[in-house]
Amino acid sequence: THDMMTLWGYWSEHDLNERLRLGLLTPDTFALEKENRKKEKDELIKLLQDNKLLAEDCEVDEELTTEIFIAIQNFLLSTPSLLNALPLEDLTGQMAQVNIPGVVDEYPCWKNKIPVSVETILNSTKSENIINN
Repeated sequence: THDMMTLWGYWSEHDLNERLRLGLLTPDTFALEKENRKKEKDELIKLLQDNKLLAEDCEVDEELTTEIFIAIQNFLLSTPSLLNALPLEDLTGQMAQVNIPGVVDEYPCWKNKIPVSVETILNSTKSENIINN
């Protein structure tokens, strides 16, 4: 949803850094969240590998790779969900999320603009791999 971090922001912990900067996390909670995030990413990589969507030698890195991004989307598409939505922010590699609940003037909620045209998104390798799968 609009209140969630982007996948790219999640992977790089951009959302945690923003919440710390905004005073929404204490330093202790921030450290705990970072530790939990590492575990979550490790578990996600294992899930993708177990489902043969990602190579066994793929390791968790601080930066989300296109390979992992596509594997995550393919996993979601393989679930029995009747509805799958992919935010444009994820297709364009955005770190910043659309909205952060609990802030007013401290963050540009609803002011982020997609930096490329829809045509560019539809013609890019990243979106092409997702749309065609």
